[in-house]
Amino acid sequence: PVAGGDQRQQPDENPFAAPGIAAGTFIVRPTLDLGVIATSNADGGANGPDEVGALVAANIEATSESETHLIRFEIRGGGTVYGDDRFDEHDINTQFLARFELASQTTIEATASYDLGQTSFTDPDTPGDAVQRPGVHTFNAGGRIARTGGIITASLAGDITRTINEDVALSVGGSANLGERDSTAYAGEARIDVAATPSLSPFLAVSAGRVDYDQDIDSNGFQRDRTFHGMRAGVAIDRGPKLSGEFAVGYQRDDFDDPALEPIKSVIATADLLWSPVRLTEVRLRATSGIDGSFQPGVSGSRTHALNLSVSRQFRDRLGASAGAGYEREDYIG
Repeated sequence: PVAGGDQRQQPDENPFAAPGIAAGTFIVRPTLDLGVIATSNADGGANGPDEVGALVAANIEATSESETHLIRFEIRGGGTVYGDDRFDEHDINTQFLARFELASQTTIEATASYDLGQTSFTDPDTPGDAVQRPGVHTFNAGGRIARTGGIITASLAGDITRTINEDVALSVGGSANLGERDSTAYAGEARIDVAATPSLSPFLAVSAGRVDYDQDIDSNGFQRDRTFHGMRAGVAIDRGPKLSGEFAVGYQRDDFDDPALEPIKSVIATADLLWSPVRLTEVRLRATSGIDGSFQPGVSGSRTHALNLSVSRQFRDRLGASAGAGYEREDYIG
């Protein structure tokens, strides 16, 4: 994804926030989260089994902040353990953000991230005789520059994403090489925000990019490289600690180099809203949609949609609770 969006910082309204450990100009905050997860579809299939599991996640965040800069580094590792270990999950994520004010109206930003995740057993691109969920490494680096003049803020952002797929062991012995899925994606976005009121800023964003796979031709004889372009319009909200975030709707089209693959067109909707009905309680709504590639014969790719709602409450300085629910859908084209 392209770096960007509403970058305004909200005041800290949590008196129980960990004071952290001073390390030079940085404040380091380690945390440990424990939880329980229940799902009605553990493998993501059409008739997946019900499962209950335990969640464990460790997180370390280091932040240096002043009136003219923000530097943040975060590393998070976690896992989910189910009764049936076939569905166990693990992930590692690191993120880096550096933001500087060059002048009173100009801001530059650099981001970098790494994520280790796993694909689903029921993903059509996962070998049917795989004995484990294939691992996927994702590296991302991006930048953004924004200039404000009056009530208008104009920004340009771009990023590069590198995806590497691990080989997967097979029940018949040996392993499957998934290297044909390794890719490099380039994306750019131009955005205009208009501060219509102190708390509401409508915006319009135009994006374009390309996905290049390491192998020119996949194992089924298709050329999967593609270009994409899109546009979205939305509203950024900044009402302090009570309500913040943004939502948007738009359109995206992906065109493949191979004429045998049908272009994918999709209406997209995104949202990331944070609402605090009472102090120390937060309700977060996240919605995403987009287009993914596929390696099934004759299939161009898929339209993806996800919706997540979570509620969290801080009770004491070392005690909090959260609950959430989510929905995901993927429609294949071709």
